[in-house]
Amino acid sequence: MSISRHRAAFALAVSLAFCTPAPLSPAGATADPAFDAFQAGEYLTAIKEAEKAAAQGDPAAHTLLGEIYFKGLGAKRDEAEAAKWYEKGAELGDPNAQLAFGLMLNEGRGVKQDKARAAALFEKAAKKGLASAQYNIALVLIEGRVRKADHKEAVAWLTKAADQDHAQALDDRSGV
Repeated sequence: MSISRHRAAFALAVSLAFCTPAPLSPAGATADPAFDAFQAGEYLTAIKEAEKAAAQGDPAAHTLLGEIYFKGLGAKRDEAEAAKWYEKGAELGDPNAQLAFGLMLNEGRGVKQDKARAAALFEKAAKKGLASAQYNIALVLIEGRVRKADHKEAVAWLTKAADQDHAQALDDRSGV
């Protein structure tokens, strides 16, 4: 494989810096007042509506609240608070929350750094088809620090991400 470990580490760092997923409206959902308010830039309303939905156990609402606190939209930017919401969304199975919380764990942003747990979350989200998670688990497998290096599996994940037009995966796959 022609991707060096140094390049993989650099790519992972770049990915972690810029791959916080944008909250997605749940597939097949009808009206989602929290997401609609978020999209309209009405962040205080989004917080209020997302908190109501989160209290009902909605995984996407937890993810949306994580995004709001991570970016400081309508609330003070607070990585620890964002991590709390992302973690709950991840526990409830939301792949965007799994990726976002994994990124925070990997860097130790708002939480104690835990690269092994981050890799596990990347893999969970990757198995659900999230391209950025597929890319990140591929980088973990190329780097070979947290998990044993497995270039064959890394290429498979890169390919899945590239097949979804993930720009970094397309670029890195061409070097494999």
